[in-house]
Amino acid sequence: MNWEQIDTILKAQIANKSSIQDGYSQIKKVLTDNELLFVDIDIDKLKKEFDKWLADVITKEPIPKNIKSLYFGLATLAFPEIDDGKEQTTVYLAGSRLTPKQGEDWACDTAYFPNRRYLLPTEFEKIDNVIKSNDNLGGDYEVFVFNGLLNLLVLDALTDFKDSLMNYQDKKLGFFKTSKKRDSMHFGAGFDSGELYLLGELKNDY
Repeated sequence: MNWEQIDTILKAQIANKSSIQDGYSQIKKVLTDNELLFVDIDIDKLKKEFDKWLADVITKEPIPKNIKSLYFGLATLAFPEIDDGKEQTTVYLAGSRLTPKQGEDWACDTAYFPNRRYLLPTEFEKIDNVIKSNDNLGGDYEVFVFNGLLNLLVLDALTDFKDSLMNYQDKKLGFFKTSKKRDSMHFGAGFDSGELYLLGELKNDY
């Protein structure tokens, strides 16, 4: 399985707006068909963990009015204060004032960086442990599995959290706030050092 095949499959899942269950089944089948190690994870647990984290972030640290795009990043990070400094594949959330149409570096314009931005999925840790013990599982494998799963989680979230993602708080008279809807919001996901996948755009239905 080469990079072109991986990229084609992931882009097809995005175009088809594959559900988390269907997309996960396809990832599992592709790895099995190519005689690559597959880590059996609890996909329902992963989705619940992701959804709970996302709801917590956007509720307690609302997305500002000027944010036009959200980026769900993947990075290998260590958190000594909670896990003895062990490196793990980590999901994080950031927001940009730019859209993908305004330039390919839109995700680098970080204007929304919530304190609760990091998520260490327990199911990702299972995959990390297997990858670390198998030298033949390289970067392409990580992109296919981690980025593939994250894409599916975000695609589901565009439906499940549409209203919350589109709303922003508009200040009136200094103290009072009213909830308003933004015109649109773009979404992307990817590893910091790799491909950035555009997952779609939500638009306000006037």
